[in-house]
Amino acid sequence: MPERGDPDATPPMPGPPVAPPGPIDATVPVTALGPPGEPPREDGDGRDGDGGGALGRVWLVVAVSMLVVGLLVGSLIALLTDGGDASRETATSTTRTTASTTATTAAAATTTAAAATTTVPAPAISQFSTSGGVENCRGSDQLVELTWATQNAQTVTIAVDGDPIGGFGPSGSTQAPFTCPAKSHQYTLTATGGGTAAQQVLTVEAAAPGASDANSHGKPRGRRNR
Repeated sequence: MPERGDPDATPPMPGPPVAPPGPIDATVPVTALGPPGEPPREDGDGRDGDGGGALGRVWLVVAVSMLVVGLLVGSLIALLTDGGDASRETATSTTRTTASTTATTAAAATTTAAAATTTVPAPAISQFSTSGGVENCRGSDQLVELTWATQNAQTVTIAVDGDPIGGFGPSGSTQAPFTCPAKSHQYTLTATGGGTAAQQVLTVEAAAPGASDANSHGKPRGRRNR
């Protein structure tokens, strides 16, 4: 502004604007502040603070996850392997049991067939008779001698009027009681063998006193009944 009292003073004319040297950088560097006593650190790609710790944690999680997955896969493979072995052992045991059962059945069938083809002959009585004498049979009881012979018999039994008097061999003789004063008695011989039996009945009569035939002299008369 012209000073008062100087009428000739001319006010200065404004000149062209003067550009500042060099380009203008509008960014302002920011310095990260840390705890007291720690040197300031710069922000950017080269920092080693929170960014490095986060990356380490990520790798730790990945490693733990891979370890867990590996353990699970190993356990699954072990279970599958054990199950396969158990299945094979069960199949082998079943096969052995089936083979044993088949062999036992075949042996039983062979034995049955052999038993069926083996025919045991039935017993037969070739002789059953009496000898000796029976007196008039008015007093005490008498004895009668019985003789027999059989084939294919294992045991022989004799009964008098249905009452057994004992067991004997396939062939032989014995004295059987003749009870008086009965006129006659029936003697039954049974031969047993091979699960079957043969039987024959012999009737013995006492000699009548005063008889004119040979039997009147103490010879009993035996009559074979079939």
